[in-house]
Amino acid sequence: MQKLQYFLLLPLIVISCSVSKDTPLSETVTPLSSIARKPAKYEGQTVQLEGFYLGWKHAECSFPKAFSSIQLTRSDWVFSDGKRCCFVTGSAPPGLDPASSLPVSVKLTATVKRKDSKIYLEFVNIVLK
Repeated sequence: MQKLQYFLLLPLIVISCSVSKDTPLSETVTPLSSIARKPAKYEGQTVQLEGFYLGWKHAECSFPKAFSSIQLTRSDWVFSDGKRCCFVTGSAPPGLDPASSLPVSVKLTATVKRKDSKIYLEFVNIVLK
C-alpha cells in the first residue's frame, strides 16, 4: 500500500520540479523600475506589467539605462509604465495600431531578454484594461 502511495505522488513531484525559467516570478505586476534595478534577476523571466501601449510613439519616452533605447526590429513597439519606457519585440498586439497617437491602457505579459547588455521585452500576451 505504501509503495502505491509513493507511485501516485511521483508525477506530482516531477511536475512541480519541472517549472520553466519562463514561468512568471509571480502573478503580481512587476514595475519597469524593478527590472531596471536588477536586470540579471529578471533576465529570462516572464513578467506581468501594467501600463500603456504606445505603439511607435516614443519621442518623449524615458528609457532606463539598463533598457535598449533603440528598436531591434522595425515592428517593435513601446510599452510605458507612465514614467519609464521599454521596447517590446516579438509580435504586434492584435487589434492595436502602432501608428495611433493615443496610449492604450494594457496588462502586458512579456519575457525579459538582453541583447548587447541592454534589456528589452519579448511579447507573450496583452490584455486591454
